[in-house]
Amino acid sequence: LFKPINGIIKMNVDLKVGENTLRLFDNAGKLQDTRRINYQKPDFSGSNLLAISFGTESYFIDSEKQIWIPSKEVSNLEITGLYKVRKSSTNIRETSEDPIYQSSISNVEKIAIKIPKGTYSVTVLISELNKDQNQIYELNKKQNSNNQNNHNSNIIINGKQMPFDKIRPFYKKDITVEINVKNKLIIESQTSELFSISGLLIKKK
Repeated sequence: LFKPINGIIKMNVDLKVGENTLRLFDNAGKLQDTRRINYQKPDFSGSNLLAISFGTESYFIDSEKQIWIPSKEVSNLEITGLYKVRKSSTNIRETSEDPIYQSSISNVEKIAIKIPKGTYSVTVLISELNKDQNQIYELNKKQNSNNQNNHNSNIIINGKQMPFDKIRPFYKKDITVEINVKNKLIIESQTSELFSISGLLIKKK
């Protein structure tokens, strides 16, 4: 039997590729809950879509039933730089998928992921996270409106430049580009600036 810690019981479950059914029983053997999970390996061996979250160890299922995988679970992904994890519990504006944007890694030099040769639609998800206590009292103040993300001004995806406007605190920005990949998908900055990232969605065309 598993004992709860702070009201939570945790256990590891080995999932097979494809549909899995999890059933929860009480001590008397009575069924309490059922959950079906369609599991795919964190690569393109069984799917044409890969969604990666940064700065978190949790999986997330979005409104499209897509599973977002923590970056540490993706074995063929490399992150260069002394990056820092940033998290927030504050709601992110202009999205209903808050958990994807409530964590990120900053001070990144380059991200590289090995994927099969082909044409891909790549979306980089970015959010600007301030301290939550500042958000409560100062989001509408001038000093906060000027405290925007100074990174990401010139992100390069496999040689293609993707400039975009700065992000206000607790807002998000998605950048999508279609590119041809021969061996690796590489995201980096054109200059010596570092950048931050919350998520990466890669879809094979």
